[in-house]
Amino acid sequence: MIKNFIIVVLFLSLSVGGYLVNGTINTLKSTITALHIKHKKNILKTKIKERGKRVLTAIPIAGLIAIGWFEKLEYEEWKQDNPDGTPEQYANEVADLVYEIAESYYQEILEENSSNSALENNTRDKLPQQTDPNSPTLE
Repeated sequence: MIKNFIIVVLFLSLSVGGYLVNGTINTLKSTITALHIKHKKNILKTKIKERGKRVLTAIPIAGLIAIGWFEKLEYEEWKQDNPDGTPEQYANEVADLVYEIAESYYQEILEENSSNSALENNTRDKLPQQTDPNSPTLE
C-alpha cells in the first residue's frame, strides 16, 4: 500500500512539474516570438530608410531635394535642443564643425605625407647609387 501511495505521489509531482515546465516553455516561446517580430520590424525600418536615402541621392535633382530635406530635419532637431537659437547660429555651428573636421583631415594628410617623405628620404640614403653604364670610368 505504501509503495502505491509513493508511486502516485511521484506521478502527481512529475505531472504537475511537467505542466509547470510546459507553461514556462510556452511563455518563453511567445516572448521570443514577440521580440523577434519587434526586432525584425526595427531592422526593416532601418533598411527602408537607408535604401530611400541611397535612391534619393542617386538621382541628382531628387538628391538635392533630399539633401535639403535632411538638413531641415537636422535643423529641427538642433532647434529642439536650442529653442532660442536662430538659423544663423545653426549655420555658424555647422560651419565650425565642418571646419574642425576639415582641419583634422588636413592635419592627418600632412602627418602622413611627412612620414612618407621621411621614409622616402631614409630609403633613398640607404640605396646604392646607380651609375650610368655608358659613362667613362676612372681607371
